[in-house]
Amino acid sequence: KPADWIPLGDTQKVVSPMEMFFELPRKTEFITGSEAARESIRRMNVDIAISYPITPQSETMQQAGYLYDEGYIKDYYRAEEEIGVFSAMAGASRAGVRCLTATAGPGLMRGMEAISSLPGARTPLVIMDMCRVINTPLAIQPDNIEISFMLNTGLLVLHAENQQDFYDYPLIAAMVSEEVDVTLPCAVCVDGFFVTHA
Repeated sequence: KPADWIPLGDTQKVVSPMEMFFELPRKTEFITGSEAARESIRRMNVDIAISYPITPQSETMQQAGYLYDEGYIKDYYRAEEEIGVFSAMAGASRAGVRCLTATAGPGLMRGMEAISSLPGARTPLVIMDMCRVINTPLAIQPDNIEISFMLNTGLLVLHAENQQDFYDYPLIAAMVSEEVDVTLPCAVCVDGFFVTHA
């Protein structure tokens, strides 16, 4: 460790969401959607982030990996496949920790077996979904069909239309999903590439 190393616990401050959204000073930055998501996750106090790579969400979870390395996320690992991701998320949520993952199109559809059980079990967690084509012809262009599948399971769904939304909505998703009167999983969806990489 460098001589000037300071544990994050000594420098981080817990701030109320209302103060963070409405009172703290703002600054303008030009960053990609994945970088905006990283800054949101940095402030989310995530206990565990579980990842499995699929385009276009891989970059966002790579950013989460950097946050884990910096100490902003307590635990982080790559699962073996999408059903494993959402099954692990269900277990982590039931254990009472704040958990987060990201997925996209075909990956989300592969995890639907586990995803569809989350609302019925009242598991508060955050899924970031970078929407992409799930139909033939297979492509990596944005499409929003997967949102309808999530809505039909009973998940709360927010649709972020730009990078600012993709900063705000994951924080809102974490707060809302954990409300005692709610305790439901919440997905934050964006158009893949047009938001994540722009």
